[in-house]
Amino acid sequence: MPVYRTETPFASSGPETKRTLLAENKSAPPRKKPTKEEKAEAAKKREAVKNWKDSLVPWNKDANANAGFKWPAGTLGMYKSDAKSSYGLTEEDILTLPHESITGSSKSFFAHRQVKELAHHIRTSDMHFPHITRLLLLVASFVATNAQDTSLAEVKAAFEAVDLPEDIFITFDPTVLLEVTFPEPGAKDIILHAGIHVPQNKTAGPPSFAVNGNAGTGPFVVAVIDPDALTPQDPSEAEIRHFLGANFFTSRGDPQPLTNRTPAISNFLMPTPPAGSPPHRYTFLLFHQPAGFNQQTLVNSTTSIEHFNLSSFAEATGLGRPIGGTFMLTGPEPTT
Repeated sequence: MPVYRTETPFASSGPETKRTLLAENKSAPPRKKPTKEEKAEAAKKREAVKNWKDSLVPWNKDANANAGFKWPAGTLGMYKSDAKSSYGLTEEDILTLPHESITGSSKSFFAHRQVKELAHHIRTSDMHFPHITRLLLLVASFVATNAQDTSLAEVKAAFEAVDLPEDIFITFDPTVLLEVTFPEPGAKDIILHAGIHVPQNKTAGPPSFAVNGNAGTGPFVVAVIDPDALTPQDPSEAEIRHFLGANFFTSRGDPQPLTNRTPAISNFLMPTPPAGSPPHRYTFLLFHQPAGFNQQTLVNSTTSIEHFNLSSFAEATGLGRPIGGTFMLTGPEPTT
């Protein structure tokens, strides 16, 4: 029950059996009457909002004309829900902008630059505009979900664009490409491209791994972490260890499939970002496995997956720097 009002039984000999009490104040403060100027300003804003809403035309009014729209690689993108909550935009506002839809998902992506310009226009007009909250900028490559990484420089740039090396305290200078594939029963498998948005319901996995480049035959260690738990704004449980496996070896192929010859130290855990969270950066890293790694006792199948520190673990076990990696952006499933 709200703190400002409670109802408690009242024992008395009279007919009254219940009394309503105000927990904080016995009476509410007197309401301030608006001045003529304040009334005029409010009326002006209401008129401006009405005129604005009457002028809005959905970008996808002709859905056929915009089918298959894709943003260029490297576009700074936002989920519709993030754009609305971060910039105080309404559904009608945001749908006037071009956006890319994801096959098999109700989500869509908007260019951050256009969202910001729209918000600025509204904020500097006569309309009331809510306070702008902290914005998490995410890099969206907006490529097809079956397109793998092909450039070491682009992968490194994608990591740096979202501050991954800084946030997980690693030096990331990849020498090989790590290919990560999520199986899709009855559909085309999803091959990650660094920074791609993948719907949460497409990440059940477990994923398979492969190497493109001259990495040798192994052994290798693969680690998967979430540096954004609980949320990117409040990473109080980071890092979450979503997978840790050793004794991976390559076999013939292009790219070369990776197979581990021993059970995983931590089995793959499907991403489950909490409702209302912006997308998390689920990060996949490949390491050369040092001699003696199998004897490490810092992490086993019963060790908590929360508050994992990959950089400290890598230093303590001799893993060193990752030789390859990629990441995906995955948010909670839409509630509507």
